[in-house]
Amino acid sequence: MKKTVKTVQKKTAYKAACVDCGALIPEEQMCVKNGKHYCVSCAVNEKQPGFYSPKGFLRFVVYLLCLNPIIGFLIGTLYHSQPDKENKDFARKCYILMAIGFVLGLFILILMAAAGSFMSGAEGGAYIQEGYY
Repeated sequence: MKKTVKTVQKKTAYKAACVDCGALIPEEQMCVKNGKHYCVSCAVNEKQPGFYSPKGFLRFVVYLLCLNPIIGFLIGTLYHSQPDKENKDFARKCYILMAIGFVLGLFILILMAAAGSFMSGAEGGAYIQEGYY
C-alpha cells in the first residue's frame, strides 16, 4: 500500500486590516503611517481629499451663508461627501447652522404673523369694512 503524506500548509497570520480598502494585511507587508495600518498598494497611493474646507474669513462668510437652510444643506452635503475628517466636521457645523437658520426663520415668520394681526387693529388680521377704501 502506498502511504499518502499530507503536507501541512503554513497559515498566514494577518496582523491588521487596511484603513482605506479593508484588505487583510499579512504581518510582513504591513505599513504604518500616523498610527494607521495600510496595505502596500494603499501606502503608495495616498488619497487626498478633493477639496479642503475654507479657512479664516472665508469660513466665517460660509457660516453666514449656511444660515440660509437651502445653502446650508447644499454646502453641508458637499463637504460631508469628502473622506477627510476635517471636512466632515465642517459639514456638521454647516448642518447645525442650517437648523438654527430654519428655526430662526420660523420664529420670525410667526412673529410677523402675530405683529400683523395686532397692528391692523382687528382681531383676525386685515379687516376691511365697507366704506373704508
